[in-house]
Amino acid sequence: MWISPLNFYCPEIIPFIKSRYNTGSRNILVGHSLGGTFVTYALLSNPGLFQCILSVSPNYMYSKKMMIDKLSEFTKEYKGNNQLYMYLASGKKDKIEESFKPTTEEAIKILSTCPRIVLNYDSLNIEKHSHTIFEGYYRGLLGLKNYINKE
Repeated sequence: MWISPLNFYCPEIIPFIKSRYNTGSRNILVGHSLGGTFVTYALLSNPGLFQCILSVSPNYMYSKKMMIDKLSEFTKEYKGNNQLYMYLASGKKDKIEESFKPTTEEAIKILSTCPRIVLNYDSLNIEKHSHTIFEGYYRGLLGLKNYINKE
């Protein structure tokens, strides 16, 4: 039986962070590459726990497009009170980035159908997968700031 890392870490880590730092009411998760895939999984698995994610160069091809199936199912069923924010970014011309592109585009189409999800997507002018993290996180945080300020 597989136990999600979310179930293991979140009951301890989130209260620890909130007790030590001046945090806001939103739990935000950020990831790059397979980390981007994981933060998407975390949002879909528990939208009450994470309301905002920044996913830079996510690998939605992972496990025979399992994330695409999960995104499709989630967007059809999500009726939660919380509006969710997703930032997606991908690079260009790199072999890895190009292999991720079809499923990222598929994810964008799926996510755009859900009125409870605010989607912000950037196609970064970066030609190396390992470098998308820097501009992606920067642009993602700026987009998140703009989203929060509009509320």
